[in-house]
Amino acid sequence: MLWSAVFLCANIAPFIYVIFFGRNIPWWVYGIIAILIGQGVLSLIMKLRKNPADDLNMNKKLDEE
Repeated sequence: MLWSAVFLCANIAPFIYVIFFGRNIPWWVYGIIAILIGQGVLSLIMKLRKNPADDLNMNKKLDEE
């Protein structure tokens, strides 16, 4: 879990830098940054809510075939 947090911070840090220190950046760049960060957060939430038993059941089904 620690490395996931490090990876998440390392990927978002450049976006945060652009948001705070960028000058004369068009509005659509901020929109793209917001979409990318939102997609990452949504993906993390979905991954955390996923039931680990589903993965085990899927692996058993693949092994049986």
